[in-house]
Amino acid sequence: MVRNLAMLLALLIGGLLVHRGLDDWYRYTVHGDSLPERRERERAELLGGIDTLVLGDSHALSGVEPPLLGAAYDLALPGQFPPLVHAVLASELDGIERVVLQADLHTLWPHPQRWFALRYYAPFTDFSTLGRQRGEPLSYAARGWLGRSAPYVGRRSTVLGYLAHGRPPELGWVRERPLERGAVLSDLRWIDLPADERARVAAERAELHFHAGDAIDAVAETYLVRALQLARARGVGVVVVQYPVSPAYLAAARARVDVDALDRRLAELLAAHPEVRRLDARDLFFDRPERFADPDHINRHGARELTQRIRSELEALEASGA
Repeated sequence: MVRNLAMLLALLIGGLLVHRGLDDWYRYTVHGDSLPERRERERAELLGGIDTLVLGDSHALSGVEPPLLGAAYDLALPGQFPPLVHAVLASELDGIERVVLQADLHTLWPHPQRWFALRYYAPFTDFSTLGRQRGEPLSYAARGWLGRSAPYVGRRSTVLGYLAHGRPPELGWVRERPLERGAVLSDLRWIDLPADERARVAAERAELHFHAGDAIDAVAETYLVRALQLARARGVGVVVVQYPVSPAYLAAARARVDVDALDRRLAELLAAHPEVRRLDARDLFFDRPERFADPDHINRHGARELTQRIRSELEALEASGA
C-alpha cells in the first residue's frame, strides 16, 4: 500500500515537473514569436504617440482597422476577458485619450474553459476573489493551486499542440498574418463555405461561448465595471462596441442563453456611465455574409466599414467633451 502511494506520488511530482519544464521552455524559446512579442517590436518601430487603444478578444483583434482611427493601436487578444482588459488599461493609459472596449454577449459569460480561466485570471485577480464571487471558495482555492503548479492540465488543445507542433497552438490566422497597428485582419469569406457547413460552424461557435455556466459571470461583470470606472477616473473617453455577428450565430446563441436578459444587464451597467458611447453593430452585416470570416468574426472588408462607424462614435465622443 505504502509502495503504491509512493509510486503515485512520484508520478504526480514527475508530471508537475514536466509541465513546469514545458512552461519554461515555451516562455523562453517560443514566446518571441507570439503576438505580444510581435506587438512590442511593431510598437517600438512606430513614430509618434498613440492616443487611442482598442481592447477586447478576437472580435476586436480582427474587427478594427486601427490606421483608420488615426493614432490608434489594437491591443486585443483572443480570449481577452474583462480582468485582462482592466489590467491592460491600468498599465497602458499614459497618454491615451480614448479607448474602444468590447461588450459582446459572451463578454459577461463565464469563460468556456474553466481551467484556462483560472490560469488566465491569475495575474489580474486572486483566486479567493474568484471563489467568493462564484460561490466556490474551497474549489477555487484547490484549482488555483493546481493551475499554478501544472498550468496545462485540462487543456487538451495545448497538449495536442505540443505533440503535433512542438509548441502551444496560437490561432493560425493570428500567427500567419502581419500586424496592422496591432490588429490581425482576415481575408477569409465565410460565405464561400457550403450552407450546411456554415450552420454547423455557427452552432459550434455559440456552444464554445456559452456552454460554461448558466448565468452572468460576476468576475467578468465586476472587471468590466472597473475598466469603465478606471477610464472615467483618468479622463479617458470610452466607446463600447458590440461586434457584428451573423444571423446564424445569433440564432444559435439565442438557443443557448437569454440574449435579451444579457442585453438588459449590459444596458444597466452602462446606464451608470452616461459618458460612455455604445455602438451595437451586431446586425450591421446581417444581409451581407461576405463581410464575415466566420460566423462571429468579420473579415478585412467588414472591419474597414465597422471602423468607420467606430470613428464616427469617437468623433461624437470628442465633440461632446466626454
